[in-house]
Amino acid sequence: MKVLIFCDFKGNLGDVIRISKMADAFSVAGHEVEVLNASVFYKNPFNVVVRRSSFSALAGWVVSGKKGRMRDWIYAKLCESIVSERLKRERFDAVIAEGIIQGANVSGACSLAGVPLVTDVHGLASAEYSENKFHSVSEKRLRFLCEAEGLAARESAILLAVSKSMKDYFIGCGVPASRVVVAMNGADPSKNTARFAKPMRVIYAGIFAFWEDVDSFLDMARADLANEFFIAGRGPLKNHVEKRIINEKIRINYLGSLKRAQLLDSLVSMQVGLAPSVDALTRRVACPIKVFDYLATGLPVVTPDFGDWAKIIRESEAGVVTSNSNAREFGEAISLLGDKSVWNKMSRNAIGVIRNEMNWSRVLQPVIEAVEGL
Repeated sequence: MKVLIFCDFKGNLGDVIRISKMADAFSVAGHEVEVLNASVFYKNPFNVVVRRSSFSALAGWVVSGKKGRMRDWIYAKLCESIVSERLKRERFDAVIAEGIIQGANVSGACSLAGVPLVTDVHGLASAEYSENKFHSVSEKRLRFLCEAEGLAARESAILLAVSKSMKDYFIGCGVPASRVVVAMNGADPSKNTARFAKPMRVIYAGIFAFWEDVDSFLDMARADLANEFFIAGRGPLKNHVEKRIINEKIRINYLGSLKRAQLLDSLVSMQVGLAPSVDALTRRVACPIKVFDYLATGLPVVTPDFGDWAKIIRESEAGVVTSNSNAREFGEAISLLGDKSVWNKMSRNAIGVIRNEMNWSRVLQPVIEAVEGL
């Protein structure tokens, strides 16, 4: 079969990794797959006026009365036009949209072309927006996001849920269980793995966003003088993170935003992978890729009990699961891992989790089977 994957991203964040691995999985299964990245078509949503199709989108907005949502509405129309034009030129058996908002954006194009839409839901845009304490919330924008999520849920032949909790959420919203397929994140087994050492090197490697609760990692680094702390990544809270490190003189090594290979090499030189999190819907339905990168490189994971990933850590004894996301409980967990025998056991378990269960080829198999069944 022939599959079109529509996305809009750049860099090496989790969504890029997930979609890249998904495309590889379809190719390995013998299917023809094309990844259509909207970022190739524009740099800024307002620049879409250089495209002929965008003039009709802009005109449509003017007569629609949807003032205050111009950027979102024109962007949605741009995505729709990109996919619509591609489907006119060639027949595809399925379209996979990366993210629930993209699912809504291209649902009309898929319906018009008679091509089944599969939406990969690895986050809830409405929750990510409304639960963010670092900005004010516009009720109009929140309503727009909720409407878009509802549209994608209704129009998708299949929703790919990144966790069981995400599937339960959509079932609670009235989506039939048969239309929701769980496909968690994973990692590739690593040839090189970490070794025990003291002082222990503790790392947070991920996006600087509110749902990650990076502040609790910084709090711990400020309080713990016995171990070494490293942080790698970028994101909307980059300035906030950098200011805290400088103003509070936090003893931490900031590695910046690393390329994928560099990041994995850095993890091998660490002893503990930290995955803090806010206790909110945004996170409880999520499945952070960094957790599986930690595991693949043999790092015991310290994380709060807020999502499906924590259950994997706890049941496999591949780290320490805390009740809350704070410096005190993280510090106690790291102290426990200071025992070499405990660390060695959890490191072996971490490596085994990826090799035997949470490797990409295995976790994405339900996706292949679901799309083949359309």
